[in-house]
Amino acid sequence: MLILASRSPQRKKLLDNMGYDFQIVHSSYEEEWDKKKTIEENVKMFAEEKALDVLREHPKNIVIGCDTFVVHPKKGVYLKPKNRADAKRMLKSYSGESVRVLSGISVMSAKKKDTRLVETEIIFAKIPEKLIDWWLDQNEWEGRSGAASIEGATSRFVKEIHGCFFNIIGLPVQVLDEMLKKIK
Repeated sequence: MLILASRSPQRKKLLDNMGYDFQIVHSSYEEEWDKKKTIEENVKMFAEEKALDVLREHPKNIVIGCDTFVVHPKKGVYLKPKNRADAKRMLKSYSGESVRVLSGISVMSAKKKDTRLVETEIIFAKIPEKLIDWWLDQNEWEGRSGAASIEGATSRFVKEIHGCFFNIIGLPVQVLDEMLKKIK
């Protein structure tokens, strides 16, 4: 059985769209930033630890763990906003900037493990100040890394995307498909 170790409804939907039969088991792994590691190493570690946490309870299965960060070139890592003001700070910083979306993805069984990093760049147009509150009023910022939903209101401000679109949503489906074929 294939298990997705994630609470993300977006990841569930993307995996459903891929046609896989799977179940969801939430990981109890608590993310703790390791300051000795790079951003890239941390995102991969979080994905791997989530998958490993679930695999310990379901050792006969294949488990997918994933984590996604938004990285602003001047402001650093954006995780999920704490509140509306935090989301506003993030959204305002996107105007005319590019950000990197990094996903760590780990697929493991009792015998094999494959963990990768997928990166996508988003280039934003200039965002008029008066539209920031409109954007926030869409409530897409809640529970989203970087306070944005690429498939929602955020799309209005995206100028270019370089890399996997689905990585921005939280699951790089083509990379995952390749990983699953190798681990079975």
